Amino acid sequence: MYAGMPEKSVNMMNQGLKSLTPWVPKNSYYVWRYKAVDELLFLADSQAARKSFTNASLWASEHSDKESQKAASISQQTAQFLKTNRNSKYAQISAWVMVLSHGTDKKTHERAIREIEALGGKIVSTPKGNKIVFPQKD
Repeated sequence: MYAGMPEKSVNMMNQGLKSLTPWVPKNSYYVWRYKAVDELLFLADSQAARKSFTNASLWASEHSDKESQKAASISQQTAQFLKTNRNSKYAQISAWVMVLSHGTDKKTHERAIREIEALGGKIVSTPKGNKIVFPQKD
């Protein structure tokens, strides 16, 4: 995110994906999800992101564990949503939520929160953790 070269990261992921399968390495479907996020948030290419989310769903659905099934479902829902809502704030917020939940440093968390709020989303603290409140669908 901070190298500022999403085109390069997407190209690198495309090259890396040629060496991956749905089974090797474990959770390889996340590469498709990360690629989709770069395409959606930084390249503004919602149709490429839709294809990447679809591939993530297909790869994740090959596995029976809870995490993979959840990733398959969320990826498929996002792909379907992008099919008809190409410039959706809802899809962008969802992608930033993924960045927020997988970000490893404070700077990434702060950026994701700023972007979610700039798109009209709100982060509400609850006893069970943070909850994302989406604006009305566009």
